[in-house]
Amino acid sequence: MNLHEKLERLTEDRNKAAVSRRAGLPMNAISDYLNKGHRPSVGKVFRIARALCVSVEWLLDDSRGWPPVWVNAPPQQASAGGGDSVESEPAGAIAAA
Repeated sequence: MNLHEKLERLTEDRNKAAVSRRAGLPMNAISDYLNKGHRPSVGKVFRIARALCVSVEWLLDDSRGWPPVWVNAPPQQASAGGGDSVESEPAGAIAAA
């Protein structure tokens, strides 16, 4: 899964302008990366990863697929009977607009 595919999936239900603003980028930055094929610089990838609460390593490593490696929030545990951990979006992530 490449950077473009990860960004697309991470932002599919989110306001891309809000993600861009949270990363300190121009409002259209995420949309440009997705729609115009622009590739962000490494510095901007760091900012995007921080805004989306995912690890930079996961975002840049094409050999690593879904689910993301969340940072700044532990994954939620499945209900009492399950025992398997379930990756979910951290509380600080940007919600759908």
